[in-house]
Amino acid sequence: MSKRSNIFTLWGGGSFDSPTFIGTSEDRKFLILGLRYGRVLATTPNAAFEYTFDVIPAAMVFQPAGSRFTASGEDRGRASVYGAGLAPIGLKFIFRRQRRARPFVDGSGGSLYFREPVPVNIPGATKFNRTFDFGGGIQIPVGSNRALTFG
Repeated sequence: MSKRSNIFTLWGGGSFDSPTFIGTSEDRKFLILGLRYGRVLATTPNAAFEYTFDVIPAAMVFQPAGSRFTASGEDRGRASVYGAGLAPIGLKFIFRRQRRARPFVDGSGGSLYFREPVPVNIPGATKFNRTFDFGGGIQIPVGSNRALTFG
């Protein structure tokens, strides 16, 4: 990984619970699949600083039974809502870049657009939702141009 390197990544993730310390909707599950372009902006012998841009072709929110009804009031069961989006603002800081296991911290921001407002049946819900992500993990090279990332 050198300055001005281009990095392409396929990534996925999920949340199998919806804690309410950030939001107010319970019993929701979320799956996401994305493609990332990264550009190394600066390097030192021990660190690298990367800009990231994510394209998110698939995002799914699974909502509880009773959250969607037909016109006659019939429960349609568990609802799945599909969406897609972009996260054009992202930064990644990689430590110990000369080592086998490379810890990192990263963050990104963007938006997702869903086919219908999410969360369903919540006042003020919209189809367009802002996103943010802060995290960290470990990057392990598995070849000259490949790596596994856990975070």
